Amino acid sequence: MGKVEKIRNRAVPDGRAKMAISPTRRAFTVEEYHRMAQVGILGEDDRVELLEGEIVEMNPIGSNPAVLRHGTAEC
Repeated sequence: MGKVEKIRNRAVPDGRAKMAISPTRRAFTVEEYHRMAQVGILGEDDRVELLEGEIVEMNPIGSNPAVLRHGTAEC
């Protein structure tokens, strides 16, 4: 596994060094996603799914994204 964060030193006005953290994105595998559920990181009530390596929140049950976006559903 590679570095999760990149750390840089920056000088602040009083001369002390300040550490800045730049997060790095990484894709999760299906196995990692399932393991997160097994160990309790993702709970039974979490409405998430794994899409192209990213954990994404799902719409509530029974919601229609078209209705939410446009106000009416066209059939």
